[in-house]
Amino acid sequence: MRRAVFLALLAAASARAARGDSSDAASGASRFALLHSPPTADTGLPTECAARPRGNATLALVVPTYGDDLCVLRLLARGMARHAAPGLFVSIQLVWVSEAPMEAYAAERRVVEREFGDTLAPLVRWVEHRRALPAPPGGGSSFSGWFEQQHAKLAAAAAVAADFCVVLDSKNAPIAPLGRADFLDGDGRALVHADFLLAARRNQSACADHCKYARWYAAAEAVLGTSVAAAHRVPKSITPTTLHVASVRALLASLDAREGGLSRALGPDGATEFTLYNAFVRGAGAVEPFECAHALSDVPTDEVAATVFTHSGFRSVDDRFAQMRGLAAAAPPPHARFFGLHRGFADQPEVRARRAELVELLRQLGRRRGLLRDGDDERLGRFCLPER
Repeated sequence: MRRAVFLALLAAASARAARGDSSDAASGASRFALLHSPPTADTGLPTECAARPRGNATLALVVPTYGDDLCVLRLLARGMARHAAPGLFVSIQLVWVSEAPMEAYAAERRVVEREFGDTLAPLVRWVEHRRALPAPPGGGSSFSGWFEQQHAKLAAAAAVAADFCVVLDSKNAPIAPLGRADFLDGDGRALVHADFLLAARRNQSACADHCKYARWYAAAEAVLGTSVAAAHRVPKSITPTTLHVASVRALLASLDAREGGLSRALGPDGATEFTLYNAFVRGAGAVEPFECAHALSDVPTDEVAATVFTHSGFRSVDDRFAQMRGLAAAAPPPHARFFGLHRGFADQPEVRARRAELVELLRQLGRRRGLLRDGDDERLGRFCLPER
């Protein structure tokens, strides 16, 4: 299958999804099979930008989710309704990644849709991801949500009818005004957060918690047969991430030409979806030079998405509480656009002892940033923390 035909089929699938044409039309859902195209022979690196993005380049939003995430997804939707600039996104794809059928959560999904508000709700489409990854060696569960979500993010990004795709996790609730300048530069290129110099992280004894990113980039390079130049600054593998849709499609086509494809590239000892993407667009197999569709941002991803991760020894619990107090202040950090609470943070013994303080702090933050309201149900009112 030649590239033109492959992309035409993708465009047709995207158009059908946008119209809601599917066997699940009554529920507002559309299904798609993950991309497994035959190898393409006509890929190469052009000597100049073949189709430089324009100032009016379009953005789609992709968010993977599942049953336990629907509560925090309400916060994301509510934040988008409050903070997203008019016309920021041309479509919103909510990708269901679970062994449980999404039809079982029809009522909860309708609540999420309403939270997007009158302007954004018509853009929402639910897409059901079909399990793609094989069972792990030696038995065990045949479904790993984290790896399946990585697979789903790239497949869904490749299928959108837009120039670029913003990928968020369900926990990434907007807490400040969002506009094009948060995702694209003035020339319509994806902003790539230059979090660290990859060469400085090759020596794992000196890279602290960035060791995992160095390993993930090394795995991506091995899969793709490319190398990220030592001088390049690269982003972490966290959301938000803005992807160039044509480059995602080319990446998947490239992986399909290799044994095992994307499924083999992901896994406990493999790459991640975003290290694969960034190694690809920096490497010799890219659809066009990196600078044609991407521009480096000096703002670290951690400053844009203020996520309270589970304590891992690199930041103390006290530091995390201080981080949340800063976000709840009248003047939050200047680059903060999203807030998220990692699922395991509240389960740590040190945090459990401070649960009342945590809940009150989250309520202050949520009310200050427009995520919580009077009359919210009990679980939403405590920022979706489970009961003790």
